[in-house]
Amino acid sequence: MRRGVRSTFCVILAACSSPGPAVKPPDNATTPKVSLSYGWQPGLEAQVDVKWSCSMRTERGETHVLLDSSYLLTTAAEGDNLLVQSSNIRSTPESGNSTRGAQPRDFVAGLSILEPDLRVTADGKSAQINDVRAVRARTEALTTQIFGEVLPLGWRTSLETTFLSDRALNAFASDFWGGLVGSWLDAKLEIGRTYTAQHLVDNLLFPDKHLSMDYEYTAMRIVPCRRGPREVRCIELRKRATSGPADTDRAVSEFERDKQAGNLRSGQTFSGMTTEYGTVLVTEPESLIPHAYTYTTVVQGVIKVDGESQPIRREDRVEYSFRY
Repeated sequence: MRRGVRSTFCVILAACSSPGPAVKPPDNATTPKVSLSYGWQPGLEAQVDVKWSCSMRTERGETHVLLDSSYLLTTAAEGDNLLVQSSNIRSTPESGNSTRGAQPRDFVAGLSILEPDLRVTADGKSAQINDVRAVRARTEALTTQIFGEVLPLGWRTSLETTFLSDRALNAFASDFWGGLVGSWLDAKLEIGRTYTAQHLVDNLLFPDKHLSMDYEYTAMRIVPCRRGPREVRCIELRKRATSGPADTDRAVSEFERDKQAGNLRSGQTFSGMTTEYGTVLVTEPESLIPHAYTYTTVVQGVIKVDGESQPIRREDRVEYSFRY
């Protein structure tokens, strides 16, 4: 069974947009509450360290990809917008064996959000990549660094037309900003209370494909943070989203039918597929300036090719830390 086929579907299922809570609690004077608002300003500067990992497990074994990245984040005004820029970027595999058995598609979707150059609207609700060509060039350079000078033509074409297209890169960046800031704007949450909602979400790579997701949002607790020499108050926010096997199997069947995922084989079926997302954000509630952000995605189920069935499980995890 080809690893590329398995990882393609897992990456595609993982690439779904994530809306915010959009809820306000009933007025209850006895329960602590937190109000979240936008307050990023020009002149912000932070050292950002990123750890990205991916694991794919089947009955035939397990592969891992580990990547460390760091950059200097700065902000500057551009008319009514805010530029969120990155410089001094460093991205390297964590160890010489970390990419053994991996394919470019096993990690490239994650790379698209490691080095953001964003143009953010004045209200903080949306963002786009400021220079798509620069991000694409950095990602292609890192792909070559890790996997060698020559990639098979099929892989290169798939990367360029799907994961590294202008629309796909902007969609990933917008979703990253949404998880960090945009989707939490103007929320008023009781601390310790879990809110639930159901949304029909778009796939970031193929906007005509949708998944019904069940969401949980929780403002966990107040925690101390540091902004330079001074201590500030932060809130820990958690979000969890899941899709059931019936809806996920439907989405996978549509991909297989339309042949939109590339390099598909006839007679290939998926069953019992589920998707789960989780985020943990530690941020300043008065400004949504982040101090830590973790994003985890798990896709699992059963794949059958040429009469052979086996379970598959893919987990992606990205951890950001911000030092001001």
